[in-house]
This record gives sequence, C-alpha cells and structure tokens, in this order.
Amino acid sequence: MFQLPVVWAAGFSAAMLKKSSSMTGPTTESLDGPVVNGTLNRVGSNVTQPSWGECFLLSTLRKFFEIVLYVPDVNKRLCKVLSVLSEQQPPCPQFYLYSSADRVIPAECVERFVESQRSLGRSVFAHDFVSSPHVDHYRSFPHVYSAKIDEFLKVCSTVEVS
Repeated sequence: MFQLPVVWAAGFSAAMLKKSSSMTGPTTESLDGPVVNGTLNRVGSNVTQPSWGECFLLSTLRKFFEIVLYVPDVNKRLCKVLSVLSEQQPPCPQFYLYSSADRVIPAECVERFVESQRSLGRSVFAHDFVSSPHVDHYRSFPHVYSAKIDEFLKVCSTVEVS
C-alpha cells in the first residue's frame, strides 16, 4: 500500500477544500487550444501554492490516515478490497487517464497498476496528460481527451469477450 495515507489525505483535503485547494489547481503549463503552424498553443497558468491552512489540514489528515489505515481490522478490509480490485478485474479492456502533475494520485501509482494489470494478461490502455490537475483532464485538454476516449471506444467495439 505504497503512499496510501498520503493519497487518502490528499484526496480528502482536496474534497474538503473543493476549488480553493491547491491540489485542484494547475501545476505547470497546459497544452491545448487552437492549432497554429501545426502545433498546439501553450497556455501559461499560475502554479497554485498551498495556504498554511491547507498544509495544516493535509498534515493532520496524513497523520490521521497513517494511524487509521493501519488499524488491523481496517487494514485487513482495505487490503481485501484492493486485492479484489487489482486481481479480479473483468476481462474487458481497461483505460486509465491520469496526469504526472496530479497532486492527489501520483502518476507512478497509476503506471504501476497499469503494468500489474498488463502482467496479468489484461488489455490495458493509458494516457498521461502530463500537466493537468487532478480530475481536470477534459477541461485542460478537451480535444486530446475526446480523441483518446473515441479511440478507446473503437477498440472496445471490436473486442470479443470470452
């Protein structure tokens, strides 16, 4: 359960603070917009820095989850759920959209999960949006997002499930 308390703390912090959370803001440049000379325009964006209140909340939640998630009964149930989710996926194609700039779910966690699913023989597709914030891929890259979804749906429509 690599970085699990950190991920849970970041997720809860972002949910509690909603749009005022630095976790939901941009972290680097975003690429999208009209095509000029065959390339997408770069749209600069300000990096959102966490406030002291957000830092305090994040630190408190991380400490809370470091304790709660390792209580034996909680840990046992959580491990069971994660095991089912990772080892008993249905035999249909999987698609993971993520971003290296996501401050809630580290890209390495997604990439490791994708590789573990592939090692089990699953058909897995993934796309790293590189710079979009947590759950903001469509808003940051509407054209790329739509194209990737269309591409995946075309693959799914030709797959035979045994």
